[in-house]
Amino acid sequence: MQDNDPTLDDFFETKKQFPGLAHPTVVVIYDTAGQDTYQSLVPQYLRSAEGVMLIYAINDKESFTKLQDLSKKLVLSKNVADLSTIPVVLVGM
Repeated sequence: MQDNDPTLDDFFETKKQFPGLAHPTVVVIYDTAGQDTYQSLVPQYLRSAEGVMLIYAINDKESFTKLQDLSKKLVLSKNVADLSTIPVVLVGM
Protein backbone atom coordinates (compact mmCIF):
# COMPACT_ATOMS: atom_id res chain seq x y z
CA MET A 1 0.00 0.00 0.00
CA GLN A 2 1.07 3.58 -0.44
CA ASP A 3 2.33 6.27 1.90
CA ASN A 4 0.30 9.42 1.81
CA ASP A 5 0.33 12.99 2.97
CA PRO A 6 -3.26 13.76 4.00
CA THR A 7 -2.70 17.46 3.37
CA LEU A 8 -1.77 16.85 -0.28
CA ASP A 9 -3.28 13.59 -1.47
CA ASP A 10 -6.87 12.92 -2.52
CA PHE A 11 -6.46 9.14 -2.43
CA PHE A 12 -5.49 6.70 0.32
CA GLU A 13 -5.47 2.90 0.20
CA THR A 14 -4.73 0.34 2.89
CA LYS A 15 -5.57 -3.25 3.84
CA LYS A 16 -7.57 -3.79 7.01
CA GLN A 17 -8.49 -7.03 8.75
CA PHE A 18 -12.05 -6.73 10.06
CA PRO A 19 -13.36 -9.09 12.75
CA GLY A 20 -15.40 -11.94 11.31
CA LEU A 21 -13.88 -11.75 7.83
CA ALA A 22 -11.47 -14.42 6.63
CA HIS A 23 -9.37 -12.13 4.45
CA PRO A 24 -8.16 -8.54 4.76
CA THR A 25 -10.30 -5.91 3.06
CA VAL A 26 -8.87 -3.19 0.87
CA VAL A 27 -10.05 0.18 2.15
CA VAL A 28 -9.84 3.04 -0.33
CA ILE A 29 -10.54 6.64 0.63
CA TYR A 30 -11.18 9.24 -2.06
CA ASP A 31 -11.21 12.78 -0.73
CA THR A 32 -12.97 15.06 -3.18
CA ALA A 33 -13.31 17.83 -0.59
CA GLY A 34 -16.55 18.70 -2.35
CA GLN A 35 -14.60 20.25 -5.20
CA ASP A 36 -16.30 20.40 -8.58
CA THR A 37 -13.02 19.30 -10.18
CA TYR A 38 -13.54 15.77 -8.88
CA GLN A 39 -17.28 15.45 -9.52
CA SER A 40 -16.85 13.78 -12.91
CA LEU A 41 -14.81 11.01 -11.24
CA VAL A 42 -17.29 10.27 -8.46
CA PRO A 43 -19.45 7.77 -10.42
CA GLN A 44 -16.31 5.85 -11.40
CA TYR A 45 -15.17 5.67 -7.77
CA LEU A 46 -18.60 4.65 -6.53
CA ARG A 47 -19.20 1.96 -9.14
CA SER A 48 -16.69 -0.39 -7.52
CA ALA A 49 -17.49 0.57 -3.91
CA GLU A 50 -18.96 -2.05 -1.62
CA GLY A 51 -19.77 0.56 1.00
CA VAL A 52 -19.31 4.29 1.47
CA MET A 53 -18.64 6.81 4.21
CA LEU A 54 -20.17 10.21 3.53
CA ILE A 55 -18.54 12.97 5.54
CA TYR A 56 -19.78 16.53 5.93
CA ALA A 57 -18.77 19.59 7.96
CA ILE A 58 -21.21 20.20 10.82
CA ASN A 59 -20.54 23.93 10.57
CA ASP A 60 -21.36 24.06 6.84
CA LYS A 61 -24.97 23.31 5.91
CA GLU A 62 -24.09 23.29 2.20
CA SER A 63 -21.66 20.38 2.71
CA PHE A 64 -24.57 18.39 4.19
CA THR A 65 -27.01 19.27 1.42
CA LYS A 66 -24.41 18.27 -1.22
CA LEU A 67 -24.64 14.75 0.18
CA GLN A 68 -28.10 14.42 -1.38
CA ASP A 69 -26.57 14.83 -4.85
CA LEU A 70 -23.79 12.43 -3.97
CA SER A 71 -26.35 9.89 -2.72
CA LYS A 72 -28.20 10.11 -6.04
CA LYS A 73 -24.93 9.54 -7.92
CA LEU A 74 -24.25 6.53 -5.72
CA VAL A 75 -27.65 5.01 -6.49
CA LEU A 76 -27.16 5.60 -10.23
CA SER A 77 -23.59 4.29 -10.21
CA LYS A 78 -24.53 1.10 -8.40
CA ASN A 79 -27.70 0.65 -10.50
CA VAL A 80 -29.88 0.06 -7.43
CA ALA A 81 -33.31 1.37 -6.44
CA ASP A 82 -32.13 3.13 -3.28
CA LEU A 83 -29.37 3.24 -0.68
CA SER A 84 -30.88 0.47 1.45
CA THR A 85 -28.79 -2.15 -0.38
CA ILE A 86 -25.45 -0.36 0.12
CA PRO A 87 -23.66 0.04 3.47
CA VAL A 88 -23.51 3.80 4.10
CA VAL A 89 -22.02 5.59 7.08
CA LEU A 90 -22.88 9.27 7.56
CA VAL A 91 -20.30 11.25 9.54
CA GLY A 92 -20.54 14.86 10.67
CA MET A 93 -17.27 16.43 11.74
